[in-house]
Amino acid sequence: MNVNCIYTGEVVSTLSLAILFSFSSVSITNAASIIADSQAPIEQQANIKIESTPWPSVVPCRSVKGCGQRVDINITAPDGNGLSHNKFTQFDAPHFSDTIVLNNILSKENNGNPNLAGAAAKIILNEVRSPRASLLNGTVTLLGQDAHVIIANPSGIDCNGCSFNNISHLTLTTGGAYFSHNNNLQGFEVQGGQININKGEFNSLGFSHKWKNKGSAYLDLFTDSLEISGDLFADDLFVIAGKKRIRLASPGERMGISSLVSHLSPPDNIDSVKVMGGMYANKIRIITEGNIINRNYIQSTSALQMVAGANIDNRLGSITAGAMLLYSGGVINNIDGKIKVSSSNDNSAVDIVAGSLINNRGKIYSHGKNIKIRVDKPIENHKGEIAIFGKKNKKQLKI
Repeated sequence: MNVNCIYTGEVVSTLSLAILFSFSSVSITNAASIIADSQAPIEQQANIKIESTPWPSVVPCRSVKGCGQRVDINITAPDGNGLSHNKFTQFDAPHFSDTIVLNNILSKENNGNPNLAGAAAKIILNEVRSPRASLLNGTVTLLGQDAHVIIANPSGIDCNGCSFNNISHLTLTTGGAYFSHNNNLQGFEVQGGQININKGEFNSLGFSHKWKNKGSAYLDLFTDSLEISGDLFADDLFVIAGKKRIRLASPGERMGISSLVSHLSPPDNIDSVKVMGGMYANKIRIITEGNIINRNYIQSTSALQMVAGANIDNRLGSITAGAMLLYSGGVINNIDGKIKVSSSNDNSAVDIVAGSLINNRGKIYSHGKNIKIRVDKPIENHKGEIAIFGKKNKKQLKI
C-alpha cells in the first residue's frame, strides 16, 4: 500500500397552432420541427418528411402539448470523404414522443434513401443556423449503416429526456465546423453556447445514448458550458468545455485541443461544467478551462479523468470510479463530499493534483493500492478521512 502526499512549489416554432374542437377530441399540432436551410447549397439540403405519431381512433390525442411526430430525414449524399453535410434553420424534437430518423440506408435497399445511390455516409454533420438553441425532448435514431452523427448549433442544445439510439459515435456541440482547403471536415471552434441536460417529462432521465451492437458507444459534448440537471447515461463520455478549437478525431485517436482565449490565472469565475443531476458512464473524461461543480453523482465504472483549469468543487457531491485522476489548476474542494475508487485492481488509484485540497468532513477512499496527492499547500482535512481499504483492514492517512 502506498499513500503519497507531496507539497510542491509548482502551481500545478415557431409554433403554428391548429386547434380542432369536437365532441370527442381536442388536438393541437406543432409546426415543422425540422427545417432545411433554404439558403444553403442544394446539395446540403436534406429531404424531410414529417408525420404525426399515429394514435388509435378510440383514444384520440387530447394533449395541449401535441402527441408527437416522426421526422424522417433523407440525409444528403456523402462527398469523397464520406461526409454527409446537412444544414438546417431548425432542428427540434419538442415533444417526448417525437422521433427523428436519420436515413443512412442505400437507395437500392428497402426503405432506402434516394440520395444514397453510391455509398452510405461515414459522418453525418447536421449544422443548425438559428438564433436559438435546438430543443431535443424526444429520440434521434440512425437507420442503415453506422456513422458518426454530429449535431452542431452555436446557439445551444437543450435536452430534456432525449435519447439517441443505434449510433456508435455521437457528438453534440455548440461549435462551428471548420474545413480544410479541400473541404474536408477538420473540427469545431467553440466560441460560446451552452448544452443543458434536464429531467424528462416523467422521470429524472435527462439524456441516454445507446449503441445496438457490442463494443463502445462514444459520446462527445463540446461546448462553452455544460449544465446537467437530469441524469445522463452513456458508455464512453468525453466533455470539452470552454472556448476551444477542437480537432476532429476518431475514437482512440489523439485529439488536438487548443484554447481560443488566454488566461493569466485560473478562470475561477467561470463555471464551465455543473452537475446538479447525475453523470453515469463506463468511462468519463472532462476537460475545461473553468470550474467543474458537482452537487450530486459523477460515476464511472472504469476510468475517470477530470481536468479543470480552475477549481473542482465537489461539496456535498460524490465522485466514484474504477480509477481516477483529478487535476485542478486551483482548489479541489471536497467539503462533505466523497471521492472514491471502488476497484481493487493493482493499477487502480486516486490520483489528485491541485493547487490545494480541502477535505473538511470529506472522504477520499481507495479500494486499490494507492492514493496519490500532490498539492502546493498543506491539505485542509478537519474531520475528514483519507484512507485505503485492503481486504482485511483500512489504512488511514493522518494529515
